[in-house]
Amino acid sequence: MTRKLHQQQIGAREKHNEDPRLYAPCLTLEYRGANALGECYLLTAPLGLRPDSYDGVRRFLINFVLHFAMHKGCVHESYVALHQTKSRETIELFADHAPAWLPETILGVWTDLPAPRMMTSETLMETDPRLPAGTRMYTLFRVTTGAIACQDAMATMAGTGTGIQIVSQVETEKLLNNMKELFLDFIKERIFRIFPWYVPLLRMKSLEEPLTAITEQALTGITLYIRESPEDGGVLILSREPLEEVLLQIGCQRIDLTEVVWQWRLPE
Repeated sequence: MTRKLHQQQIGAREKHNEDPRLYAPCLTLEYRGANALGECYLLTAPLGLRPDSYDGVRRFLINFVLHFAMHKGCVHESYVALHQTKSRETIELFADHAPAWLPETILGVWTDLPAPRMMTSETLMETDPRLPAGTRMYTLFRVTTGAIACQDAMATMAGTGTGIQIVSQVETEKLLNNMKELFLDFIKERIFRIFPWYVPLLRMKSLEEPLTAITEQALTGITLYIRESPEDGGVLILSREPLEEVLLQIGCQRIDLTEVVWQWRLPE
């Protein structure tokens, strides 16, 4: 360990110790069942904790996504959804790293809600109160500078409630074109049809049966969908394939609560 790195680690610890927010390590991954799209999990990670509470989340996400990249030939795309936060600290964190990530503005689309449309007094009354208020245009920032930058964005923004990851065996441009074609067929208002790319926004409610047709279609070709979901109090993970073997390989420990309910403990 270099002297500079050692000093940085000491400085980080001192900074954390001065932070008045609660330190509560986020290390619990809950199995939430399966549906036609795959297995559903929620990594419990409530917002507002001390930043180092999310260190386990960062390590897990990096190891998890790298496993799929290295062993299954998957490509990782990373997005930042600043519409999910009002935190100045989070916005400044993103701004500090934006020059390295060269973010591209795209549109996120809720697959279990009506197509994006301009807000009127009538549509405002229909808005789900658990979703961000005041807009129906959920813009995202796509990291464009390669795999390392995507990993960096995923780790940097973990715990802020804004990260979205898409992992696929389909070549990136083809996957993005497929999603764009799907969502442009869904979206009719012109102002929402001007974006270069479109990606799905999912929460646990989106994955309840019966699934909407566009939810199923939007996940075509996606191996892993990962979204920090403030609505659900953690990180939503949807996997097309069973994850038990993968979770064991990256050091997670299964905890059986009952014969049909279990959790995973993330490595510390």
